[in-house]
Amino acid sequence: MRSNNLYNKNKVNKSEIINEVLIVIIVYFSYLCKIFWMIGFFMNKRVYNVVFDTHTVTGIVISVALYIIFFAGTLSFLREEIEVWEQNTPMIESSFGTTDFDKLLKELEKEISLYSQNISLIPNGKTRLIVVELSKDKPIEEVKKQEAEEVETDYFTIDPTTGQITNYEDDYSLGQFFYQLHFFDPFNLWGYSRLLVGLVTFFFLFTLITGLIIHWDKIIQNFYVFRPKNAWKNIWTEAHTVLGLIGLPYQLMYAITGAFFITGSLLFVEPAQQLVYGGDQKKIDALYEHRDEIRTTFLNRPLQTDFSVNEWVEKAKRLFPNTSVKEINLTHYGDESMLVKVVSAPIFSKNFTGSYSVVYQVADGEILQQQAPSEVSYTDALNEVMTHLHFGDYGGYGVKLMYILLGFLGCVVILSGVLIWLVARDKKNISEHKRKQNRWVANVYLSLCLSMLPATAFVFLIIKLLGGFMIDKQLWIYSLFFGSWGVLSLFFILRRNNFVTNRYTLLLSGLWGMLIPITDGLVTGNWLWNSALKGETAIFVVNLFWLLVSIITLWVFFKLKKQ
Repeated sequence: MRSNNLYNKNKVNKSEIINEVLIVIIVYFSYLCKIFWMIGFFMNKRVYNVVFDTHTVTGIVISVALYIIFFAGTLSFLREEIEVWEQNTPMIESSFGTTDFDKLLKELEKEISLYSQNISLIPNGKTRLIVVELSKDKPIEEVKKQEAEEVETDYFTIDPTTGQITNYEDDYSLGQFFYQLHFFDPFNLWGYSRLLVGLVTFFFLFTLITGLIIHWDKIIQNFYVFRPKNAWKNIWTEAHTVLGLIGLPYQLMYAITGAFFITGSLLFVEPAQQLVYGGDQKKIDALYEHRDEIRTTFLNRPLQTDFSVNEWVEKAKRLFPNTSVKEINLTHYGDESMLVKVVSAPIFSKNFTGSYSVVYQVADGEILQQQAPSEVSYTDALNEVMTHLHFGDYGGYGVKLMYILLGFLGCVVILSGVLIWLVARDKKNISEHKRKQNRWVANVYLSLCLSMLPATAFVFLIIKLLGGFMIDKQLWIYSLFFGSWGVLSLFFILRRNNFVTNRYTLLLSGLWGMLIPITDGLVTGNWLWNSALKGETAIFVVNLFWLLVSIITLWVFFKLKKQ
């Protein structure tokens, strides 16, 4: 047995990383509180007005974009459940690890030549489908003649039960759409969509800090003040303050992790690389490469003996008990240089970062490398901590529920901020021309934001009714969502009445949302009680989500009165 200790010097204990992260957070908040106290102590009226105006202008500029990010991002917490619900492919927990991979690969070989391919097999969320990624290396003779070129990767899914293969466009789902929407990928924006999201996230962090400064002196007192029968400006201000304070830790966490993933990687990585590493590309590549990655050269000599991927997976499961297989990588399939890598996920209660992995050499059966979560590098562990915090995947449905509630709470805070801005500028001492402009801006903002919920309910309903007949589902989802969102937004913008916009977006959301679980029951037989009894949790959660959303929106619709 051989082992690779090349990167052991880069390993740190996971508890040390988590402790350091917690210490950094505590120190950061202590200094932040001290700074706010000093600003509040020395703040005069002029400084207060500057901070207040900066908070207002920044908030109003990013409000629509931030609302889209929060709304789509909140739905993305149910991305895997939505994919199961849409495709009606419920999965038994941890069934990926029990898949007959030999049979699966034989089914693939009927359609595709697998020899020499690099094959990645990954579970497709909580569905029973398996994501297959294929890429190919050049033979060693060609590599010697010319430098290796970047190869394209084929991507598709396969149903291990039926053997059906589906390409990316047809396998595209609503869950994937909303996940991509939360960083503006569907908008494209000439390749700058993610940069825009990064900037919005960065300014959102700035808005949170200025908001804390503004309310710092009376932050505890104002938290207990909410007078729903008072003037509208007071209602929106108090709702903005109270709900903003409740969701502050969540929003601050999202602003920091979002800026870390997008703004940091797009704007600050390259200057930092030049400053720290002097542009040395080898050092930079070493920083980002996985320390456990073993590279092997494609020999272009087929294996003369039979092999079974299932056997290697079973060996890995015995090696790492009480874990679940989350990925299988086959390098140079069928060649003498073939490697099998099995990656298993630990239980979160025992290991918050890292994963178990083992690399086998098929030709002689040796273990080339073995890794435990305690051996994760500091860089990878930090990324994993930020990822788990951002995606909320470190717990069960209790954590998801908390993230969803706080996410929609963020949407309410954004809208209340827009309404505060409108009410504060709709006074008699302001010229009628400016008041009309302000009302028009608020009307456009509210129409765009509030129309997202009925448009989402509409596309869910149509996809459930006609999804099985759609070719190029990605195009259908884009057309249905953006078409309905655009029509509703335009109608309410032209209607120029915020009360009508609020009232009828609630009504449409309630009616269409109520039809979603009913339609799913009629089309697939997945009534709420049936899916609950069969243990199909993902389908049950999505239908229950829309049932609760429709009940709440219809209740608010009937309670809403014009004042």
